[in-house]
Amino acid sequence: MPLDEQAKKNDDELVWNEVPHLIDPIYKIDERPDSIWESLLYGWQHTLIDMGTPLVLPIAVAAALKLSPEQSIAMISATLFVMGISTLLQSTFGNRLPVIQGPCSTSGAAIISMAAIFPPSAIWGAIFVCGFIEFVVGWSGLLKYIRVLFPMTVAGLVITCIGLNLGMLGVSWVVEGAKATNMFLGAAVIILTCILRFLCPNILKGILSRGSILFSILIIGLGVAPFLENINWHEVAVRPWFALPELFPFGTPLHGWTFVEGAILGLLVAIIGSVVEMLGDFAATSAVCGVPYRVSHINKGVRTIGLCNMIAPLLGSVSVTSYSQNSGLIANTRIASRFVIQIGACFIILYGLCPKFAALLAVIPQAVQGGVFVLVCCSITVAGLELLHTVPQTDANKMVIGLTLLFALGTPAYFNMPEHAALIRDFPVFAKLLLSNSIILAVVTGTFLNVLINHILLRFVPNK
Repeated sequence: MPLDEQAKKNDDELVWNEVPHLIDPIYKIDERPDSIWESLLYGWQHTLIDMGTPLVLPIAVAAALKLSPEQSIAMISATLFVMGISTLLQSTFGNRLPVIQGPCSTSGAAIISMAAIFPPSAIWGAIFVCGFIEFVVGWSGLLKYIRVLFPMTVAGLVITCIGLNLGMLGVSWVVEGAKATNMFLGAAVIILTCILRFLCPNILKGILSRGSILFSILIIGLGVAPFLENINWHEVAVRPWFALPELFPFGTPLHGWTFVEGAILGLLVAIIGSVVEMLGDFAATSAVCGVPYRVSHINKGVRTIGLCNMIAPLLGSVSVTSYSQNSGLIANTRIASRFVIQIGACFIILYGLCPKFAALLAVIPQAVQGGVFVLVCCSITVAGLELLHTVPQTDANKMVIGLTLLFALGTPAYFNMPEHAALIRDFPVFAKLLLSNSIILAVVTGTFLNVLINHILLRFVPNK
């Protein structure tokens, strides 16, 4: 068989022999909504649940790198622009799944921790090199062999932990400071979404129901919140309407960047963690879209992310990865159209080109965003639990599931407490990520226990 035909056959292989079917989408991956206005509505809705990290993470990285206020603002715009471009590339030419791409929290955390050791020039060089490595790994097809270590049991655990981990973050935003205003806004956006979702299924041909999250954010975040909280409209007023991202704001690979082995290795560890997260995100998206999870989704997805991470430092953006909350929105709305995600990507590109509009989204109170996160993450969590329900309910699998969930959720909860964080302060980067990140710990623990129990210990059990 010719090499190109063999490669195509390998890409068409399923990641698992079982094909989970969790929901029946109203619009499937290659279908389009009935009208362009409906597409615009659903695409915009996707972007509004993703604005937390793209706004907060660049600010934190800029502060760690001791950048000026102007450079910080430029980094936010560049990050939004790269986020939109990478989403458009992924959904059109990459794995063609409806997955939003955004700034990577694991690599962002690694950059913040490395900023005290390495200069910014080494950080940009490390982002570029790690992106190239991701591209080569995705192009080579090596990730197809992950199937042995990443069965549906582990995937279900990762998806469940993604939902619970993000959901707890959303809850913390709602209850932060035990402020009645925060709790009211968080509860209001959840209740209004439920009212629109379940009591208005036939209003405006169902658009009001399917766009319930978007309408709730706008009504509560921009309509009700200004009467309860002091919204800083000055930040919106002073931003320009249009600004192109600057090319090479922090130098180029040939002039201004440095390539330091320690910085590359430290960031590479974080990138490995983000790749593992991506495998779970792609699995979750495939499951809620009702499509088989194929090897091509893994290879093409990681290859596209690698290419985007080579582009990111050229524009002054942090590295990107796939986002999981959008699979929760798909499960909630049953809109799985790639075209909707492409519309959302165009909106995000416009956010990057229009600092004033991005600032408008930034003034939405965090409690409102937290309520939306809770709604979305409950769908992700249920999707993960449903996926776990489809695996054989053997004693071995139950042991793997129970132990992984307890360790993956309990260990980071302990080490992320302020009084315990000092215990791992001097640990290597990967060890700190492992002990403080539920998702990475779920992958490592679930994979290890699955291999130990199902593939090693059970070999010694005689056949009955």
